[in-house]
Amino acid sequence: QTQYKWCTCQFQAHSQADHQKITKALSQFAGAVPAKMREFHGQAIYSGGDDVLGLVPLDKAYNCAKALSQLFNDNLKSIAGNLKASTPTLSVGLAITHVLTPLGHVRNLANQAEKIAKGDTFSKPRNALGITLSVRSGSTTDLRLRWDDEIGHQAFLNWIKKYQNNDVTSRIAYDTREVFKRTDFQTKGKVSDDDKKLMQDIRQAEFKRMLSKARTVDGAALSQNLKVELEKRLEVLQKDSSSDGLNQLATELIIARWFAAKVQKDLGEV
Repeated sequence: QTQYKWCTCQFQAHSQADHQKITKALSQFAGAVPAKMREFHGQAIYSGGDDVLGLVPLDKAYNCAKALSQLFNDNLKSIAGNLKASTPTLSVGLAITHVLTPLGHVRNLANQAEKIAKGDTFSKPRNALGITLSVRSGSTTDLRLRWDDEIGHQAFLNWIKKYQNNDVTSRIAYDTREVFKRTDFQTKGKVSDDDKKLMQDIRQAEFKRMLSKARTVDGAALSQNLKVELEKRLEVLQKDSSSDGLNQLATELIIARWFAAKVQKDLGEV
């Protein structure tokens, strides 16, 4: 698997002196990027200002993205404090592709991941990790996690650990997506709050029914603790993203499977 990273953020100067200070801080960040990426067995292809492009191994990509975000924050927080401004943040776009994918297409996927991270159409844009997963069949899956969403990142890392311990299978992820599709009723006009609540209740009930039939790798029923974790995560997502919470959970589970893989065999046919 090959992974691309495209990072970007914006910070505005109000005077020539401010511009010089910001430029210096950005230059320090850019100069530190290659060494930071090497810590994660990655290779920086381009590093200039707040734009970074590089390759990182699949199992190191998440931690590398988080480290780059923290590095950016550390380099800019001092100047932000002097200017009495909020510390700028680094939005990181990460594309997961097959090793044989043409680099031109990988670059396009990286740009897509960057747009997901920036999230200009979201109520809270920027300051996020955007992931675009592209499998050889041609389908793509996008996930967005804000860096300040600690609960979201903890949940994502928890799913990775569950996969690695064989507590959860990819079947659950795709069955979750199927439940969403099966209950994605098309409606005309404005949907009332009561109808939205009814939709969530239907999805929660179908999701619980699916979990009751789900099995682990060994064929055993899912543990009660895992069921509770999945159901609680769905409740959180439904509060944040309304009736699309189930689709968001499915996406988290699908992409977490890739980050949990140690060898090709763990992913099966991709």
